[in-house]
Amino acid sequence: VFNEPFKFFAAKKMINRGKLFHLQHGGSYGTSDDYPVEKIQMKLYDKFFSWGWSDKSKKTEKLFCQKTIAIKIKQNKKTSGLIIPIFEWHLYPGDIVGGRPRTLNDINLLINNIDIFFSTLRDDIKIKSAFKFLKYENNLYPKYILNSLKSKFKKASFFHSKKNSIYYLNKYKVYVDTVNSTGYLETLNLNLPTILIFDEHICRIRQSAQKEFLSLEKAKILFKDAKAAAKFINENYEKIDEWWFSKKVQLAVKNFTNKFARSTNNPYMFLEKLKK
Repeated sequence: VFNEPFKFFAAKKMINRGKLFHLQHGGSYGTSDDYPVEKIQMKLYDKFFSWGWSDKSKKTEKLFCQKTIAIKIKQNKKTSGLIIPIFEWHLYPGDIVGGRPRTLNDINLLINNIDIFFSTLRDDIKIKSAFKFLKYENNLYPKYILNSLKSKFKKASFFHSKKNSIYYLNKYKVYVDTVNSTGYLETLNLNLPTILIFDEHICRIRQSAQKEFLSLEKAKILFKDAKAAAKFINENYEKIDEWWFSKKVQLAVKNFTNKFARSTNNPYMFLEKLKK
């Protein structure tokens, strides 16, 4: 997106009848009900390699979640607390990516949901938990969400890292996501304890994905209410593994990842598809 020479290179190849393929990088492809970027890309690309979902377009090829290949995260008895990633967005309308805030009202709603969730947690869980944030280069985004949460939770732990959150789940017990983005697809793919808080005003799910998300909701992985999510963690914190590895939860995770974050024993499948 930010590489101008590559754009000209790709355009020239396309004019000369080259093929333009796109590998899904994550995001809310196939799940978000309002994802203009996906529609635009589908028009541009000859083939779109998804993480397991397909649509009516002949352009979509089912692939797998390539970002977790060869990654193994082990949790143990010392693993504790929650890791909550936070992101920033522009304060003016214009974001055409679905499943996350697009306006200042949406951003304030997200902050309020995180506030309710964290405030409702038991104090002993708060102490062991942390917010992870990114440092954006060239002041790309304001630190509106970060500063808001820091002012609300002065004693909470905040740290910045460019590493994906999955790499910290050997330290933290549960991953908590509040937007329909890449992070939870990776944690579910690796079968790591995950809690989702998706406000329906921000994370609208498309009809073709409703069944899988309903399954996550019934398994207490997905919550639409921040307070209910916190209460569930408060009541089940000491028995997270018992909950996560129950048959109901594992079946929901398996059915979801088979469609939206598939694993593979043969990553070279991609090369085989390219040859065809």
